[in-house]
Amino acid sequence: MEGFPDPMEGTVFYEDHLIYACLAFESKSKGHTIIACKNKTGDLSDLSIRDYYHLMFMVRYIRQVLKGVLRAESVYIMYLNEGDINVHFHLIPRTKGEEEGVALLAKIGEKLKDVSLAGRLRFALQGGW
Repeated sequence: MEGFPDPMEGTVFYEDHLIYACLAFESKSKGHTIIACKNKTGDLSDLSIRDYYHLMFMVRYIRQVLKGVLRAESVYIMYLNEGDINVHFHLIPRTKGEEEGVALLAKIGEKLKDVSLAGRLRFALQGGW
């Protein structure tokens, strides 16, 4: 995956020809997910319309799965295109009692230690929830 760090082993829970979704290395909340384009893509406008719609459909779908599996009140979506790093989105679930808004986004991420949630998310994406 050009221009983007390889996902940590066991964290990828969705993958297709264009994107992958994995748990974030440094998590701002349980289920913090990264959805990244596999090929070098500097900006959303570099994607074909077809690939753009596919990416956005999957961002929406994975967001809904995160809300359901984690019983999250909300899932924040951040789009990033940082120079040499591929187009990617961060999906950050927020559950009751956690920080909100900018406080959650500014929180220093915790190193991911348990990747078992990836299996639950994979199962849910396959219609198991």
